[in-house]
Amino acid sequence: LAKAPRATLTHMPPLLATAGDDGVALWDGGAVARRRFSPHAAQVSALRWTANDRVLASSSHDGSVVLSERDGSLFDTLRPQARGPDGPAPVLSVTWSPASRYLASGSADALVRIFDLQKREHALTLRGHRAGVCALSWSPSEVHVASASTAGDVIVHRVQGSVAAVCRADTAPPGARGDH
Repeated sequence: LAKAPRATLTHMPPLLATAGDDGVALWDGGAVARRRFSPHAAQVSALRWTANDRVLASSSHDGSVVLSERDGSLFDTLRPQARGPDGPAPVLSVTWSPASRYLASGSADALVRIFDLQKREHALTLRGHRAGVCALSWSPSEVHVASASTAGDVIVHRVQGSVAAVCRADTAPPGARGDH
């Protein structure tokens, strides 16, 4: 069987960004992509525009987060400080804080990393998951970031690093818990 291409997209009118095995494409409403580029050495896993629509963050299985301008030109590359024995962990998810000062990334190593974009540095690592972090969301106040893992954990972290709440999904099949 042929391998199905993976794809991700994000939309910030009037731009649409899509990604798959062959890189990132920027669209402006037409049937043809206006710009294609390959910012990563491996498959792109997530895309997210800043709130002001100026910078696109893309994450990848190569362990990096690349920031690109609206025209596709490279703005910056963010790499986590820690590396495992096999190199950096694949970055599975990214999201900007509401004011676009911070960027959170979730990785296959079960960590959430916060980058301070004003200082252009890795500012904080948040722990607590049992599996890769596949989804992230900031609170409007930028005080909390919620993260979800492939194991079903949802954690709400204070940006200062303490865990505010942990929810674990019950993965037992219906009826196995004694409820009928």
